[in-house]
Amino acid sequence: METTSQNLPYLFAAFAVAWIVFLAYAGYMSWKRQTLEREVQELTAMAAESAPDESGANTDSGAGAHPQVGRDDE
Repeated sequence: METTSQNLPYLFAAFAVAWIVFLAYAGYMSWKRQTLEREVQELTAMAAESAPDESGANTDSGAGAHPQVGRDDE
């Protein structure tokens, strides 16, 4: 019996570490989900801006719309 009660602090420490790791992981996943959600919203907005209007013609000529795409300035 003496050995069991002597090991209880180690058991408590192991559970505490496990919970800390779990909560850190859950927090990271929540932050990552929010980041991805924001990125999806931005991409959806960009896609809506560049989508053709109801007549089927794209009002954006494409020139200068996204200057970072397809530039070979390097």
